[in-house]
Amino acid sequence: MRYRLFQWVLGATLSLAIQSCASSAGRFDLVPSVPPGAPNNQTGYCIDNQRIGVVVKNFGTTNVQNVDVKVTFSFQGTTSSQPPQGTGPIAGGGSSATLEFPIPQGCFDADCNFTITVDPENKFPDEGNEGNNTVSGDCIG
Repeated sequence: MRYRLFQWVLGATLSLAIQSCASSAGRFDLVPSVPPGAPNNQTGYCIDNQRIGVVVKNFGTTNVQNVDVKVTFSFQGTTSSQPPQGTGPIAGGGSSATLEFPIPQGCFDADCNFTITVDPENKFPDEGNEGNNTVSGDCIG
């Protein structure tokens, strides 16, 4: 009797685990990326000494609408955030157009440090991987 109960509990647990994995497989996964043609490193986001550029890639299979992107600059002991920009629709497996953010004056205290956050207000809480929504880098002064 105990063995059959154990089999039932184990079967039910495995069934729930499989359903959970299957339901998350089609989700979207939003990741900040360097613009096309830029070097794939922490300085690749720097278009020039006046602008940061970012593309949002959707590594999931589900389409998503208008994802906000926020850039925060850190310099001289302060932070400065630009207003978030929306991407428009991003297809599963696709990318947004390049979003550009102005670099604030005074940011280059040698280098200009920044953090890019995709979905900063967590409007998409069912995203497949929230851990890859932020990237940091710097523009060399």
